Amino acid sequence: MNKFQKLLFGFLSFAAVACAVNAQVAQAPLVAGTAAVPPNLVFTLDDSGSMLEQCIPDARCGSTDFLLPPSISSTSKVVSADGTYVSSMRTRSVKFNSQYYNPAVTYLPWRKADGSYFPAYSPTAAPANPRSPSVTFNLVADVAYGHEFCKGDTVNTDLPNTCATVTETFTLAHYYNFTSGGGGNATDFTRVNIVAASAPFPKGVNRTDCAGATCTLAEEQQNFSNWFTYSGSKLFSAIGGTAAAFYNLPAEYRFGYGTINQASTDIDGVATRTLRRGLRAFTGADKTDFYTWLHNATASGFTPLRRAMGDVGEYFRRSDNKGPWGAVPGTDDSTPHLACRRSFHILMTDGKWNDDAATNAAARANVDGTTATSVITGVNAQSYRYTPIRPFADTSADRLADVAMYYWGTDLRPDLPNSVESSTDVSKMTNRANEGEICL
Repeated sequence: MNKFQKLLFGFLSFAAVACAVNAQVAQAPLVAGTAAVPPNLVFTLDDSGSMLEQCIPDARCGSTDFLLPPSISSTSKVVSADGTYVSSMRTRSVKFNSQYYNPAVTYLPWRKADGSYFPAYSPTAAPANPRSPSVTFNLVADVAYGHEFCKGDTVNTDLPNTCATVTETFTLAHYYNFTSGGGGNATDFTRVNIVAASAPFPKGVNRTDCAGATCTLAEEQQNFSNWFTYSGSKLFSAIGGTAAAFYNLPAEYRFGYGTINQASTDIDGVATRTLRRGLRAFTGADKTDFYTWLHNATASGFTPLRRAMGDVGEYFRRSDNKGPWGAVPGTDDSTPHLACRRSFHILMTDGKWNDDAATNAAARANVDGTTATSVITGVNAQSYRYTPIRPFADTSADRLADVAMYYWGTDLRPDLPNSVESSTDVSKMTNRANEGEICL
């Protein structure tokens, strides 16, 4: 299990655009509405072990990675809920742990392929895992938990690194407001128990679930219950955000998906790692299969982001009819490959890479710090060659940004002419966004 900082959405726009010798040039916008040439879109989910954790950044939870005793193994350490310790307050305040419950946000159950939602569970009987709904917990009553809890060495130590097996009695539905100071003293926080004595609750500007000017006890408890069941871990947050973002993706988009730890498998006739499904129209059984896979995603292992990004880049270099540029990917339709088909890779991850590098040696060089050796030419005498520029350029090689830059600045189909107007907007290469948001 690895430790790293937060990086939630990587958006990589590959620069190559395929065009057949008998080019059929699109005459309509490519990534808006029902485009004449639907774009290619591959989504890769980080399925490393750290996605099960409940702290962002990871180090916030100190010697453990968990906050909710019911949601994890009985042998896992959990941050103490002792309200006299700053370590308990910081880990349960969204100011210091962005994975924890945020009372300014509306939390919803996971979305399904048809746009409907998973069920919302009562806060008195909420499952910690929506895939095991028969095991439920009362979030709004004091419950005694016998567990190995961790807290700071002293009441004002911010990291919970001192652990002992004890019984703690507390209400799971609570959070801390950061009120003043530097967050190093108990007086910097105010505890909010989501119980009748604390009602009504402030209504954040993004709280669409509260009917009035404030949130009622029932509304706040339900919101916490939704977070507990569907967003309690980084993996569950990723599933929920992805499901919400993709459910209304146009059906004509060609969509594929995978995970960073996916072993080599046959993808339309070619052994490929990372991908689990090659590009298909995002409709019918293919859309349903994606949502079934997403809702059941698990996490373990390391974080080979460089290799995963490289694997997808190599997939986009395929020139056979079954590959990403074919008229109907997965079939041997010999229709000429169209010009102006844009391709995108969305990599969702919670942090820094480790483990395997990209398989292509050229992608392991200091690509973002080196002037490109080739010039990409296009229509109307346009041309583009990447030259190092801040904030992309650096002096290091074999980084995730180098892999992204390599496939962004490489003509993936040099055997075909280019018919997309060039852009010097290198920021399209990697944009970062909050969970649940996708930039297309």
